[in-house]
Amino acid sequence: MQHVKTSIRCVRAPVDFEDIPLSSNVANDEMKLIDGCREVAAEYPDIKFDIMIINNTCMQLVNRPTQFDVMVTTNLYENMISNVCAGLVAGSKYGKYIANPSGILFAVANMLKYLGLDQHCSTIRNAVLYTIQEHKIKTADIGSTSTTTQFIGCALNGIVKMTSQIVFNYEITNIYQEIEVKQEANQSDRIDFDTGAEID
Repeated sequence: MQHVKTSIRCVRAPVDFEDIPLSSNVANDEMKLIDGCREVAAEYPDIKFDIMIINNTCMQLVNRPTQFDVMVTTNLYENMISNVCAGLVAGSKYGKYIANPSGILFAVANMLKYLGLDQHCSTIRNAVLYTIQEHKIKTADIGSTSTTTQFIGCALNGIVKMTSQIVFNYEITNIYQEIEVKQEANQSDRIDFDTGAEID
């Protein structure tokens, strides 16, 4: 019973946030019980609810991904679906370390704000602006030639400088040090995080 209550809570969360289509993914012959989805769907008659087997879901993601808005699924099938989605968005820039990471950093900041962690949210936002405006470290899509690693490294340095009294400073410092070690092994992608200058 607790499992069903938890599933219903997970299904209700996205549809309470805004009016969106909702899909649920199940295996063809395995999970006949769609925990919570049918019950919640009945409470929202204006929202389209659809059930799709996992193999068809993966095919539809490749052929017509725009039909999906919110998907509710189990951990097993989520792994499959997320792998397909990652492949769809990677494109020709995969593995070149030139993607702009500011989008995901701002998304994390928004999540923290939603959770009531306003100081943490502001720290990440300011670190991104610090990287772009103060050190002029920008990826190609916003007018420069810096790499993803350089951008993240400088942003992490900004976070460390702004969070000497915040609990997660220790973890951030460890990540920062790991990046420096990796950059030692790749001389073409090194940067001085204090000045923002590339190291020849």
